[in-house]
Amino acid sequence: RSIPIFSTGSSLSRKPAVELEQALLRTRALVSLLRCTGMRSITAVTLRLEQFTEAGSESGAMLLKRMERKCGSARNVEKPVYVCVVPHADPKLCPIVHISTAVGQHTDPTYELFAEGFTHKHGQDYVSFATMVQRRYIAILQCAAVAIGVPALFSEKKLHAFRVQSTNVLGSTGASEAEREAHIGW
Repeated sequence: RSIPIFSTGSSLSRKPAVELEQALLRTRALVSLLRCTGMRSITAVTLRLEQFTEAGSESGAMLLKRMERKCGSARNVEKPVYVCVVPHADPKLCPIVHISTAVGQHTDPTYELFAEGFTHKHGQDYVSFATMVQRRYIAILQCAAVAIGVPALFSEKKLHAFRVQSTNVLGSTGASEAEREAHIGW
């Protein structure tokens, strides 16, 4: 049976099961990372292995260094952001487990975790490349939402919903506005 991808009109039926499984594993890893860090999806889709380092051998935590290209309402402002991604108590909800499962045996430090199958075209700017990659994840999540009977699950916000979720979780734990700003950039 063919399941349409709403943004392109293509279907998933032409993909081998191995490719579909890998796409779902990457989607789970991306969503898990967005949920725990609150970063913008346009930033996350081009993360490279070299941006992650071990925060300590005993803790199992990973330090992620990324560049934020928007700070609040100010655009075209670059600032480095450091986020410590810690293991979740439940491995089924752990972003580190999800990322390692999706990445597999890749060891090239410049490997982009979530842009598998996409090629940077000569002269292509960051935003247009990252937007292409984002659309794949939006389409996969939309297919999943339709498959579980909740087609409006992500409504207008799509991947931005995970950023909102992270902000809400931080707020519910008592994080101040300044602490949320430091963690998410909002």
